[in-house]
Amino acid sequence: MLKLHLPTRPALFLTFVLSLCRFINDTLYAQTPIQTIEPAYISIADGLVSPVVNDVIQDSFGLIWIGTGNGLQKYDGYRFETFKNLPGKAASLQHNNVWGPA
Repeated sequence: MLKLHLPTRPALFLTFVLSLCRFINDTLYAQTPIQTIEPAYISIADGLVSPVVNDVIQDSFGLIWIGTGNGLQKYDGYRFETFKNLPGKAASLQHNNVWGPA
């Protein structure tokens, strides 16, 4: 009768290596918890000048610029500042319908 004997040391070494690989894999590739962001909706009741929004961008300072059918608005997360066409004033917007960055 033929007896098979597994060598003890190589089996232990293989078990150790596989356990170490699993530990390294679990440590390096552990997933961080998913962060859920709840969007905040703003409306005319909050200070938006028009229900029609043509474009929204965020600048490098974190300010939100909203192009609407009734002017350009800057939103800092707390309050709005509105820019509109002022007839006779060259430094104002050319018109109130703002579509996006020039």
